[in-house]
Amino acid sequence: MRSKNVVAALVMAVGLGTGLTTVVATPAHADSQEEQLDQAFLHALQQKGVPVKSRQTAIGLAHSTCDLLHRGGTVNDALLHVKNATSWSADQITAFAGVAVYAYCRDQTPK
Repeated sequence: MRSKNVVAALVMAVGLGTGLTTVVATPAHADSQEEQLDQAFLHALQQKGVPVKSRQTAIGLAHSTCDLLHRGGTVNDALLHVKNATSWSADQITAFAGVAVYAYCRDQTPK
């Protein structure tokens, strides 16, 4: 339960502290909007101190994390998914998951 609250708080903080809200609300061509969202996602990770070695790998991990949540996975499942795919600290894993949910699957935000 604690991790659900941590992710919920992080999702709110990430949204307020990045340009993701602007990018998501800006109408544009689908490819352009997706690219802008990806750029904002990567920028938010950088701001949160999450090391990204590969742009495509980070974006792919974010999407697979959202897919897991859409299939009924729990917040703990999502955090474990990110942990198993990386060598990040617990703080970096939590930050990544929060940014990923905020950017790509807000409908999965813990309530």
